Amino acid sequence: MAFIETPETHRFPWYVRLFLWHQRRRYGAELEPARLWGRSPLVFCAVALLYGALDRRNSPLEPSLRVPGGCPRIERPTAESPFWP
Repeated sequence: MAFIETPETHRFPWYVRLFLWHQRRRYGAELEPARLWGRSPLVFCAVALLYGALDRRNSPLEPSLRVPGGCPRIERPTAESPFWP
């Protein structure tokens, strides 16, 4: 459950409705984060374009970096680490 919810009666612009239609088709429901981003259409378009540019097939980023949360994990230094102060 989201802390902020989009009212069911909110009227989105046509291009956001097209995106939400695609989500209903693909995931079976409109995802709440997309509905929240859709309330601010300029920000929604910017995020969608950025994600589309990073997720394209010939992106300069390697595939493991394109996945949200797929960044390599950086370990904290331990007492055995040469980087420990």
